[in-house]
Amino acid sequence: MVLITGATGNLGAEVTRRYFGSQESLRLLTRTPDKLKAFESHGAEVIKGDFCDSVSLQKALQGVDKVVASVHSMIGWGKNSSKKIDLKGHINLIDSAIQAGVSHMIYISAFGASSDHPIDFWRYKFQVEEYLKASGLDYTILRPTAFMETHAHMLLGQHVIEKGRVTLYGEGENPRNFVAAEDVARFVLMALEHPSLIGETVEIGGKENHSSREVVELYAGLIGKKPEIKKIPLSMLKVLSIAVRPFHSGISRIIRSSVLAETGDMTFDATLLIERYGIEPVGLHEWVYNNAVPAAAGSQLNQNGK
Repeated sequence: MVLITGATGNLGAEVTRRYFGSQESLRLLTRTPDKLKAFESHGAEVIKGDFCDSVSLQKALQGVDKVVASVHSMIGWGKNSSKKIDLKGHINLIDSAIQAGVSHMIYISAFGASSDHPIDFWRYKFQVEEYLKASGLDYTILRPTAFMETHAHMLLGQHVIEKGRVTLYGEGENPRNFVAAEDVARFVLMALEHPSLIGETVEIGGKENHSSREVVELYAGLIGKKPEIKKIPLSMLKVLSIAVRPFHSGISRIIRSSVLAETGDMTFDATLLIERYGIEPVGLHEWVYNNAVPAAAGSQLNQNGK
């Protein structure tokens, strides 16, 4: 049996959809079972649980051979803070998996995870990587770059399509890498099915690097008009991240990550990835025309009442 955590997210949902029809049974762990009724109707077992609740984890892990850990709480705070979920919660999951006799854990980390990363989320990811490596479990660690669905579409392109205006942080000219959830899911399935990925740490990214401004221009071509662009100076964002930290650590973290996205080296070269694994990632242009264009057309039809 395979247990997937985070099935309500882009990656977890994509892995779940692709895994239906395999010879192994599928169990989904979530805090909100109602959101997974569609998967349950297709044969997946849905179980309510929480990374901070060892009893629920033990229940979810009974009879499980492999675990896909794709939960994150980057914007979380309070009881769902990044430290409690991304660090302590995942350590709890690993400990519970050992007790339950799990054979293989596939952990979704993050591109750039390191012990000295300027943002705690990436440091937590690295700490979990190291804990998993020392746990005695067979493991595969996947480090994706920024997901297209969130960082290119939801935060940029969707605003262009639906509102005709968008906000850029700084000038929006720093190139960065976006990867599609479908491509990361392909590596998850490969890790589930091929022992050759056991013990591997794989960095996964798209085949192109684009600035936020280039993303906006791409989406602007879809609607046929130039969107209104508002720019927030990076200096203002740095001050804002400090000001909101006592009230919402998650929002502060997102703001600091946005600053980093416009100031650090966020590029990725997919050449070796393609050569080694034979999987060519989808480009942003292709993803947009396969996903955003049909959605935009459907939205326009609805608005016109047709």
